[in-house]
Amino acid sequence: MNKKGKAVLAAVIMLLMLGSIAATVDSPPPYCIVVLEPVKAGEKNSEVVDVICLDTPPAVDPFALSFDGKEGNETDGVVFGRDTYYALGRDWDYFDFGGSIISWVTTNPDMCNEGDAYIANTMPSGWNDRVSSAQLAGGSGCRWYYHYEHTYRGGSSYNCGTSCAWMPSWINNETSSEYIR
Repeated sequence: MNKKGKAVLAAVIMLLMLGSIAATVDSPPPYCIVVLEPVKAGEKNSEVVDVICLDTPPAVDPFALSFDGKEGNETDGVVFGRDTYYALGRDWDYFDFGGSIISWVTTNPDMCNEGDAYIANTMPSGWNDRVSSAQLAGGSGCRWYYHYEHTYRGGSSYNCGTSCAWMPSWINNETSSEYIR
């Protein structure tokens, strides 16, 4: 191979290496929990109390029963430290509830049952433009799960209702903010 061929090959290898590094950086963490408070009167968004992301999924998913679709398996609350958390909804990185998971939870035991709403004006790090399926938690009382194309509920939106295993092509991997009620 001549010098020019070796230089081109080296450049291609370098681009492939950089591409794989960029793909790793852009990938969401395998499991995140975002703690939201309900939107308060006169406010336009929820307070984000905490964002917890793990590099590996937990051995036991504390909110799994809230999403298994079986009647009576709704979470009574999961205790972490001094607080009890209640599942609101989930997003997945792949279609049909696959891949990385982000769980939206609250410390409000009424969840959506008293008409409360939850607004995430931005997505956690690694999750912007990544959502391909979503589901609300059983027993949460939430019925609307809007996914917005832009931050602060801008652009086109799609209401998954209580569950959508497949986001429509025009909103798939485009979610930048969410509304749960």
